[in-house]
Amino acid sequence: MAETTLASKARTSKRDAQSPFHVFANRLVRYRPGFYSLIILVILYILAFIGPFFLRYSPNELDLTNMLSGPSIHHLLGTDENGRDVFARLLYGGRVSLIVGLIAVLISDTVGVLLGAVSGYFGKVTDLLVMRFTDALLAIPGFLLLLVVLSLFSPSLTKIELAIGLTSWMTIARLVRGEFLRFKDSDFVLASKSIGASDWRIMFRHILPQSVSPVIVASSILVGVAIILESSLSYLGLGIQPPQASWGNMLTGAQNYVWTEPMLAIYPGLLILITVAAFNYFGEGLRTALNVAE
Repeated sequence: MAETTLASKARTSKRDAQSPFHVFANRLVRYRPGFYSLIILVILYILAFIGPFFLRYSPNELDLTNMLSGPSIHHLLGTDENGRDVFARLLYGGRVSLIVGLIAVLISDTVGVLLGAVSGYFGKVTDLLVMRFTDALLAIPGFLLLLVVLSLFSPSLTKIELAIGLTSWMTIARLVRGEFLRFKDSDFVLASKSIGASDWRIMFRHILPQSVSPVIVASSILVGVAIILESSLSYLGLGIQPPQASWGNMLTGAQNYVWTEPMLAIYPGLLILITVAAFNYFGEGLRTALNVAE
């Protein structure tokens, strides 16, 4: 009995001695869907950003004598309606979609964190104005707002990233505001004020690090949302313009051949599904791991 108690205490002591990062990593690994999703995302990013360097064909190389051919040694997934290599276009299209997802979320995080922090910390009239503006944008369907913004400009990769980022920050702002309301009257904030720290230093040096966990989780999910938005815009002709490949405009090109060559639509559609699901499960894994690590 004594040996069992000592062993239990040793395990507890070892667990307590672990750093927050080790606790976070262990919990993320134990949540299998989140861990497997992380592996899938790493593979997708490696394929999209490194794979094209080893391709035999460029994504826009036409071969009008070899249109709509099936998989072969030369074309692993066959060719599309213009004789272009489907595998090459999937990799380049994945690069576009994954970049748009990350950059758009970085933009939305920057805007959302700044407005949420200002609203939650200063409160009163500032909070009222920022939150009513946020609520007004939330009342408009996000995709409709995005269509209105992009219809005013000629589509390009940078404009799509900006448009998605600047129409998706509201959720982040509300999360950050709630965290700032939670912490702004804490002892460490009052102590910082007592020694003359400025409001901006308190906000971004002391409160924001305490509020970052829900932002990280929400951002991982928003990446998947941004990828869906980009694919939808490209499908409607308001996103990435041909001949540049994206998963969305590949679906557009495949819709005329959905009954004769269904794989042309299945390949990009399946990749969109896998990527978005992986980001969602990874976000759930982050939520579980960060809650335990706190």
